[in-house]
Amino acid sequence: MTVKKNPQKPVYRVWAGYDPKKAGKKKEMNIRFNKDLGFKKMKLAHTMIRIRNLESSLEFYCSFLGLQEVRRKDLGNEATLVFLSDDAGNYHIELTLNQDGRDYTLGDQFGHLAFYVDDLDAVISKVKENDWWFRQSKPTSSSRYIFLKDPDGYDIEILQEK
Repeated sequence: MTVKKNPQKPVYRVWAGYDPKKAGKKKEMNIRFNKDLGFKKMKLAHTMIRIRNLESSLEFYCSFLGLQEVRRKDLGNEATLVFLSDDAGNYHIELTLNQDGRDYTLGDQFGHLAFYVDDLDAVISKVKENDWWFRQSKPTSSSRYIFLKDPDGYDIEILQEK
């Protein structure tokens, strides 16, 4: 039984507890939309898309659209990640070239939205409190982050701002 609270701010309904192993089983959660979530700020970090050909993608995004490559990370035989940004550097597009030879149908190459937060531990506590499915970064990773699912099952990455 869920106890209803009388929030002072609007309440938005979202689907939480998404577990890809239990697709279709969701629970409805009421979440207050305010800054009282344990962290002070959140900002969009990047959008990731999967690509088939790194050279042609760089030609399009850099030569045609005018973005610049700001970082590249080679994950060995797993993938290559290339981050592009505009002149201001406020937002990034992550091009991900998977090395497993798979092809994509238009629409399923979208990866995830990513947000920076100033206190990832507070976010993790809130996610656990709501009993939502999530996965954390590996201890050996150079970044601290979690992935969880939005109401439609899209991946959302939340990163600790450096």
